Amino acid sequence: MVVIEIIYHLLGFILIFLVLFVAFKFFINYKYTEEKEMIAGVILLIAFLFGLIITSINLILGLFGTKIPLKDTDLRLLSPIFNAIMIICWLYVFYQLLYSSSNQMKIFFYAFSAINIIWVIIYFILGFSIGFSKFTIILEIYDIFSMVISIGALIILAVKSIRSRDRVLKSRGILLIIGFILAGSSLLFDDGIFTLETAMMDLLARIILIIGIFFIYQGFFLTGESNFYALLMKATKEQKEGPLEE
Repeated sequence: MVVIEIIYHLLGFILIFLVLFVAFKFFINYKYTEEKEMIAGVILLIAFLFGLIITSINLILGLFGTKIPLKDTDLRLLSPIFNAIMIICWLYVFYQLLYSSSNQMKIFFYAFSAINIIWVIIYFILGFSIGFSKFTIILEIYDIFSMVISIGALIILAVKSIRSRDRVLKSRGILLIIGFILAGSSLLFDDGIFTLETAMMDLLARIILIIGIFFIYQGFFLTGESNFYALLMKATKEQKEGPLEE
């Protein structure tokens, strides 16, 4: 089990560097294109990155011979902050990509963002006043609500991309769908805290998360000249042609 835990946290470090790389790629694209959704992507990934670092903080400190008395419950208290930041940023990316000229979507985005911010403030004020344990069910409801909104936005983006006649855009849409499904489903099982009871599931979920982030990266930055696109087209062509008859 010790070996599995070490592998689990090593995968966490790989995730940290992978997320840093993708965030840097978003930032570079923003510098060249000044597209607002790119900077929102950077913020989303940084929020996710801090969540990864916090869940691995004791392992990092352990490398230097020290630890801090963090409990699992203490780590989970921070999840509403990261969840709120990530859902707001994802909706902003969605809004800028598809509905940047829609006033109705702009109003919805700002209203939803305000609700998220107010929720986090109330959560911490009341949590420190009467105890965080009383908010467990409400926290789960909020997570489900956020997931439904995120999946809804993803479905709309996916449908619009797949309907496109542009093969590159269609491929990007499919890759985004696969990536978000893999990453989202893995996060249902992997909360960043290693437990012996679910060791193998945590490990598998983390591997799936890495694969999901790779597909998301390709979905955002795939071009007609990229090697991955050429590989996709080759695989699609071979599948359509089928095995050669003798």
